[in-house]
Amino acid sequence: IYFFVLGAGFRIAFNLLAFHQLTIAKKTDFFAHGFFQGVFFHILVFNILQFFNFSPAVILSFASLITMVCITLIAWQLKRGLVIENSKTSNRHGAIIISLVIMASAFIYWNGHMLPNIAWDSWAVWEGKAQQWVIHGLNADIVQLDKWLANDQALFNQAANYPDGLSLIYYLPKLISNQGFAVTQIVYLFAFAMMTILLISRIALGGASIYLQSFMVLIIYTIPMISNHLMIQGYADIWLAMYVLLIMLTLVDYQETKYRGIGITLLCYCLLYTSDAADDL
Repeated sequence: IYFFVLGAGFRIAFNLLAFHQLTIAKKTDFFAHGFFQGVFFHILVFNILQFFNFSPAVILSFASLITMVCITLIAWQLKRGLVIENSKTSNRHGAIIISLVIMASAFIYWNGHMLPNIAWDSWAVWEGKAQQWVIHGLNADIVQLDKWLANDQALFNQAANYPDGLSLIYYLPKLISNQGFAVTQIVYLFAFAMMTILLISRIALGGASIYLQSFMVLIIYTIPMISNHLMIQGYADIWLAMYVLLIMLTLVDYQETKYRGIGITLLCYCLLYTSDAADDL
């Protein structure tokens, strides 16, 4: 919810500053894009916070302030009214797809949340960095072995050269609740659910039947390597795959509409991809 509130708030602020009326083509798409836009702005803001020696209490206060501002903007927009374009898809069909996605996500969470965090990429890198920031501060200098041996003030992480994007996503929930694996897996599964909804929405716009849409949800959640990665979360692979698909879907939307806001969103998603892809390519 935090990521959606952040993304929706910034989107409303952009339209307000640009003197544009906020128009929603489809509520589920708006919610899903709002989530990923919130992820982008979260990483951007916390990247900036890394330059300052703020305590966890100050960082939480700052995040709370931004969240309250975004909630105020959302409340103002709701009071003003939303402009919703006519959708070609059925609300009943949308409800069916959302129900299937929720059931599939719940099933994977049920099978995965009791597993130990055995993924090296998770406990040593993505969650590992986040945990080091929680303990030592967000601006802590995390380096590789050679630099760590030469600097007794730095922290060692064997993958310190990896980008900070995913670790910054995990940092805030771990700062609030130290039940790391369960918290981060929920973020992981929610992002995958939002991506699935966007993909199925695009297929629906192409005229696919509800049976084909439902079958696609089944396929997406039961591909062995994908379901394994979702249950034993921590790898960057699915995040990067989601970003690539997100960029492709947004590019198709921009080609069809030529809206400047969608073009800016596309650029933000490209930056979101590079924030985690630099050392994985």
